[in-house]
Amino acid sequence: MTPLAVADVLPLLGAPLGWPPFLLAGLLLLITPGFHLVASPLLEQRRVRWASDYPAVLVGDPCLAVAAGLGRAVSGAPTAWMARPVPGTVLVAAAVAFGAWQRRSELAAGRYSPAQAVSPTKLFHQFVVYPVCGYLVVASTAGGISHLQSHPLAGGAMIVCLALWAVLAVDALRRPRTGHGGFDWATRSAVPVESPARPQL
Repeated sequence: MTPLAVADVLPLLGAPLGWPPFLLAGLLLLITPGFHLVASPLLEQRRVRWASDYPAVLVGDPCLAVAAGLGRAVSGAPTAWMARPVPGTVLVAAAVAFGAWQRRSELAAGRYSPAQAVSPTKLFHQFVVYPVCGYLVVASTAGGISHLQSHPLAGGAMIVCLALWAVLAVDALRRPRTGHGGFDWATRSAVPVESPARPQL
């Protein structure tokens, strides 16, 4: 598959697809779980703990970052058609729409309180992590998958990382955790929350 030129990927958002693999992975780690680890104690006044936070974020998202870096290393350059402007725009828009729908459905199901639903970490996860990381991970790993035969070890490791994230994501749906602190934007202060009692529908 022919490598894509810079003009063949989404403007700005697609630029990291041309970076060295370790920089792409590093950016994804800064976005998640990096922002969550910093914003939770600073803005929401809650410590990130294994018992109350999702393994899908603490372990799964780093797995996605590694997978994206491996995909970039295996492909050598952006090659996946998903990196192109039109399908990439559709992917980003779908991720934003999904983030909005999931947030509303979780609130209706009692998985999160209203204060949690508008917390900085929750809003960031739904409307930054999903579209930005979704585009970068899908585009880079799709390119890597197309080169599996020529790089079986790195490609296999990429698949393992993706599979581990998928397992943890399913676990997150089945085992509700606090996940996010509460926040009041009117006072710009944290709001205490209780542990979730019901799983997401």
